[in-house]
Amino acid sequence: MEEALCPKIGMEFQSEDEAYNFYNRYGLVLGFSVRGDYLNKDKDGVVTSRRKVSISQGAQAEIANDAGISLKQSHELMGKETEQLDCEEQITNIFWADASMLMDYIYFGDVVTFDTTYKTNKEYKPLGVFVGFNQFRQLIIFKATLLYDETIESFKWVFSTFVEAVCEKHPKTIFTDQDAALTATISAVMPSTYHGLCTFHIRVNFMKHIGNYYKDGSNLPNRFAECMYEIEDENEFIMAWDAMLKEHKLETNEWLRGIYAYRKKWAKCFMKGAWTARMRSTQLSESLNASIKKYLKLDHDLVQFFKLFNRVVDEKRYNELRIEYHSRQKLPMLGLQQNPVLIQAASIYSPSMFVAFQNEYDESTTMVILDQKHTTMHVEYSVSKYDGGRERRVTLNPITKDITCSCNLFEQEGILCSHALKMYDMVGTKFIPA
Repeated sequence: MEEALCPKIGMEFQSEDEAYNFYNRYGLVLGFSVRGDYLNKDKDGVVTSRRKVSISQGAQAEIANDAGISLKQSHELMGKETEQLDCEEQITNIFWADASMLMDYIYFGDVVTFDTTYKTNKEYKPLGVFVGFNQFRQLIIFKATLLYDETIESFKWVFSTFVEAVCEKHPKTIFTDQDAALTATISAVMPSTYHGLCTFHIRVNFMKHIGNYYKDGSNLPNRFAECMYEIEDENEFIMAWDAMLKEHKLETNEWLRGIYAYRKKWAKCFMKGAWTARMRSTQLSESLNASIKKYLKLDHDLVQFFKLFNRVVDEKRYNELRIEYHSRQKLPMLGLQQNPVLIQAASIYSPSMFVAFQNEYDESTTMVILDQKHTTMHVEYSVSKYDGGRERRVTLNPITKDITCSCNLFEQEGILCSHALKMYDMVGTKFIPA
């Protein structure tokens, strides 16, 4: 591409039309045309910037008139034509998604993770990827972005662009690493989305900051894990947390104070209303980072980066097709061949979800009923394992067969728990109600 046709930092134009014509010529060379979107004016009515939108590939870029082209402009690329991303020094935040990614998000975008720990290309820019999993619990990529930096300004642009690209369909839940800029951004751009913190990274940071405070054989790591994964009552959590601090003389520890302030984003007892689909960490993103490292090197420019990133995407999609093909060739092995509940579940769930359901069904055979109370519309049962364990409250409507359990497994993961299955079996329900 001729040097004269490439946009440069600080370019100035005599008029808005001159700027438009310049950028249109640039687009024609790279294979996209441009239409006007909206403009900004200062208090004197002078046009300071106008946003131009690519028609063919959906690329957007802000070009400046009297103010000049800013380094902090942002380009949006929708499609796989990464050759548009020449002149690396002219590009800051890049948002990328193809049609398949958008379709995947429509079907599977209820729970998303976002991670920026992988640094790519020769300028060491952070790569941010929105990922989730499909019905086979295989990783799928929803969106990708190359960031100029990890400030609130950049994150707000990325998340706002994400929301716009998916027609304002916010995820129900998003998991990220602990980061003040990300927390502020998600709260502002996705106020209805539950923001959870990656429990894996929290435990890593626990070892980093608290490891010197205990010796081998100490129960401190187990006490912390219990607060994170086991305790289901908020008051019980507070009591257990305070007891842990007192026992190990950590009442003034700054890291524990800080992570406690975020407790509603990582402790199980505060996540009862969050749809998590059995996800509690950003390890999907970690898995993707490992795949990316196979192809990408720090000396790659943007064009090379996107070509190789597409290879990673194609590899993931091939694996998805392979798994789907194999799932259609065989039915799950049923523990009880003639069990109508398992037969129905096998016809509804993907293999991975069926395994989770079957585990709950097997567990239901170990449950016993401790007590029951009748009301006008419901029957409330107290249930636990035959050898003891936590007591659960299961509420059943005998007429509609609607059922809820205090463990909230169905609300969080979409499969019936062993406690609810025990009740259905007791009342003679041999099929999962619709």
